[in-house]
Amino acid sequence: MIFKRKNMRNATIIGMVLFLLFSIGTVDLFSEEKASTKVPSANKVAAEDLARKNAQIILEAQKKRLSYVYNPEGKRDPFKPPYLEKKKKVVVTEEGTVYLEGIQQYQINSFKLTGIITKKDKSVAMVKAPDGRMYIIEKNSKIGPSGIVKEIRPSEVIIENEITIKQGDESGNIITKKEKKEVILKLKSS
Repeated sequence: MIFKRKNMRNATIIGMVLFLLFSIGTVDLFSEEKASTKVPSANKVAAEDLARKNAQIILEAQKKRLSYVYNPEGKRDPFKPPYLEKKKKVVVTEEGTVYLEGIQQYQINSFKLTGIITKKDKSVAMVKAPDGRMYIIEKNSKIGPSGIVKEIRPSEVIIENEITIKQGDESGNIITKKEKKEVILKLKSS
């Protein structure tokens, strides 16, 4: 029985040594140095070409990234709600400085009439400003720097716009005229 234990122990040790030798020998067979000598040169060339192309793409991307510079001037802060920002347009008139907000800061011709609702004797219209905001207007509403809604018809809105015209005469005096002009916003059918 003692003899069997010694043989088993010896057999186990010999088995472990053989396993280690075999695994070391196997690693040498599949190492990169020996494998690279067996790999055809066409695969190596293709790999180098791919590496060069990738390097060029990365360099081009870095150049493009460096050429663009973000300028936040004139853009709203994306982290503040739009309704908290008050856009003001300043107009200097003879009466003084006037701050225009909302629907009054855009020229009348820049609005698009998007809809008209008529109920009994009252009509309202919806216009879209150049910034994409929608506004509801009715008779006698102010629109644009100097416009007033005079009438809302089933397919159009009539706005009276007061224009200031400055002209010089022969003696060098400046003559200021205020002229009222009708602007019609028409509803476009889709």
